[in-house]
Amino acid sequence: MFGQERLGKDVRFEDEEELRLKDAAEKLETLASMLRSKGECRVANQEGETTITPAENVQLQIEYIKQGKEYQTAFILSWKEKE
Repeated sequence: MFGQERLGKDVRFEDEEELRLKDAAEKLETLASMLRSKGECRVANQEGETTITPAENVQLQIEYIKQGKEYQTAFILSWKEKE
């Protein structure tokens, strides 16, 4: 946590679960649908629930990483608060 505090990060929500690919795609589609229709999405884990409300303009970053026999991909939306 020291590194995160030093960098000014405030982790609000984290969740990780093992799913079949079809179920993971369905979850992503549900999140995308909420963002498209309501401009926000709700996510939940064992610790609680949070609402993610991005700004109108976002930056989409897609990462695809291969390390040995393991693969990882991430879809990241970034935005700045309105002042």
